[in-house]
Formats: sequence, structure tokens, C-alpha cells
Amino acid sequence: MKKNKKRIILVIAFLIVFAIYAIFTLRGEYLKTLEIGQEYTLVFKQNVKYKILVVLISFVILYISTYLTTRFIKKGLKKFFIQEKKEMPKLPNKSISLIFSVILSIVSSAFITEKVMLAINRAWFGIKDPIFNLDIGYYMFQKPFVETILIYFIALMALYSIYVALYYIITFNIYFEKGIDPVTLKKNTFIKQIITNIILIVVGLSALTVINVQDVVCGKFLNLSNNTSLYGAGLTEVTIRVWGYRIFAIIILICVILAIKYFRQEKFKKLMISLCGIPIYLVLLFVVMIGFDFIYVNNDELDKEKKYIEHNISFTKNGYDINVDEIEIQNSGTITTDDIVQNQEVIDNINLLNEDTVLNILKQYQTNSGYYQYTSTRPGIYNIDGKQELVYVSPREIISDETRTYNRFFNRYKNI
Repeated sequence: MKKNKKRIILVIAFLIVFAIYAIFTLRGEYLKTLEIGQEYTLVFKQNVKYKILVVLISFVILYISTYLTTRFIKKGLKKFFIQEKKEMPKLPNKSISLIFSVILSIVSSAFITEKVMLAINRAWFGIKDPIFNLDIGYYMFQKPFVETILIYFIALMALYSIYVALYYIITFNIYFEKGIDPVTLKKNTFIKQIITNIILIVVGLSALTVINVQDVVCGKFLNLSNNTSLYGAGLTEVTIRVWGYRIFAIIILICVILAIKYFRQEKFKKLMISLCGIPIYLVLLFVVMIGFDFIYVNNDELDKEKKYIEHNISFTKNGYDINVDEIEIQNSGTITTDDIVQNQEVIDNINLLNEDTVLNILKQYQTNSGYYQYTSTRPGIYNIDGKQELVYVSPREIISDETRTYNRFFNRYKNI
């Protein structure tokens, strides 16, 4: 009865401390938001609603999981007490499940809430990637949430494995003086719980590997001669990497299950061979990808990557809303006046200047004269003679001596 009272007092004290912490934290965040602007308080309240929702759902899931895990632990410990002919004490479950769930739900909400908000407020773009046939909105809103949940699940299973081991160790040290028979421990639910958690961790890792394969649509697949890189999935990624890593997810699961089987049979040599299959497969996959790229793809690379380059151009146009027709002008020798008139719109859209070019021109023709210098320039749209023109505006500084300058005028270069 005394132990139960102590546990109740401990739980109540913990809840009081937690309530004080939550009130002060929310109050501090609200005042910070209020300093930014009254209009942002609505955003703050909405974010708090999402965070409370995540905390409550996490708490319920964690409490049930911790409670059931502890019940299995107590079931396994009961066999040791029966073997030692001792009365089974009332070990903590509800109190430790409550405290553990509250702490972990608060900690996990810090990095889950943002992803939950993205998933709930998802939007569809109506544009699908050509590799996995998934809407672009999936990569922005749903995929980060799925990845976060899988990582959270893997970390939670690892944490529960540590929790199980610590619960057994602490109980043994408190209630048993002679120690525990290793043979009995192997047959106990302790090993079964640890093995179950390991399998769940591996399943999570396999699922995460399959999800991460989709990142190929955002990777770099081609380097051009002018140091320009094209992003997306290339021939090697689509042909080998995607399927290679999908198979790798299955290889991980098979190798670990075989390793657990041999562990139970105490065949440790076969256990090591099973685990070695994972790095061996990765090395083989890497060699195959490098060989395919070097032997096949690099030979007429642009022709083989043509389809994927077209996808890159198409998605870049859609991303930047560049809906223009491409006109290919045949080289017919000297450009005539008629050619200029017929293609005036094309000529007007040719960008001959950029920030570096403007500063170099100014340095060559102005700074070197010893009177003015230009250290920065910025493009902008200005109304010039009734037309909207893109120009580069550069602050002009009069050079008074070798150490002092001051701003005076602006020079302007039109971008044609």
C-alpha cells in the first residue's frame, strides 16, 4: 500500500510539473507571436490545435503500447519468481506507462506536428512524375509525413527494446540475489520481445528504403559541359537503382529473419553469413550501376538520356510557368533586316546581360577611370518611355581617395 501511495504521489507531482511547464511554454510562445503582430495570433492558435491533436493521438498510442509491453515483461518475470519460489511483487505499469507516454508524446510532437500539418493541408497539382506516376503534391505534402512516421516507428521500437532490457535488469538486481539462469532467460519472453522488436525495426527500415527510392526523381543525373546540372531520374536510376533498392528492401528482411533463425539454433557462423549478405548486395549493386553507366550510358550519353532530358525541360517549364514556344532558326548566313523584323520578339527576349556582366563592364569603363566605382547591381522592372523594361540599377560611388568612398548617383544598364 505504501508503494502504491508513493507511485500516486509521484504521478500527481509529475502531472503538476507538466501542467506548469505547458502553461508557461504556451504563454511564452503566444507573447512572442503577439510581438510580431496581432494578425499572427490566429496562426498561433491553429498551430497549437494541431500540436495538441498530435500530442493526444501520440499519447494514446504510446500509453497502450507501453502498457502492453510492460504486461508482457511482467508475464516473463513471473516465471523467474515461480522458479525462485518467491512471491511476485506488484511491479509498476500504469504509472510508468503514463509518465513515459507523456514525455515521449511531447518530445515527438516537436518534429511530427509540422509534417502532420503538411499532410492534412495537402494539395494536388494535377501533374504526375513519369517514373512513379505520382502527383507532385505527394512529394511535397505526403512523402515527408510517411518518412517521419517510419523513422519515428523505428526509433520507438529501438527505445522499447532498451526499455524491456532495463526493466529486466532493474528487477533482477532488486529482487534476485543469485542471478538468473541463462538457459531460462533464452526461453523466456524477454528474448521473444527483443526479437519481435528487431523484426519490426527491419520491416520499418525496408519500408523506408522503398519510400526513399522515390528520391531519384529529385536527384542529379547529368552534368553538361558548361557546369550545368540536370535534375531528375536518368536512365541508370530508372533501369537499375529503383529496382535495385526495391530488391534491397526484401534482401534486408530475408537476411535478418535468417540471422534470427540461426541465432535461436546457435549456428553463429551461418548467422554472420546471413548478415554479410546485406553489405555484399550493396557492393554488387554499386558495381552494376557504375558498370552500366560507364559501359553503356556514357556511350552516346545525350542520345540515351534524351527522353529524361525532355522530362527535365518539361517539368522546369511547368515549375517556372514558362509557357513559350521554342523556335529553331536555321543558319542561313548573314542576318538580314527582314530576319530581324520577323524575329524581333525572339531578339527582345534574349538575355545578354547578368549581374556579373554588368559589374565587369562598369569596372572596365568606369572604375578604372579613377572617378567612380560600382560594387553591386540589382535587376528591376521600370517604366521607360511607356514600356516595362528590365534594367540593372547600380549605385555609383565617387572615389575620393584610396580608402574612402560615398554614394552619389545611380548608373543604369538596360537588359536586352
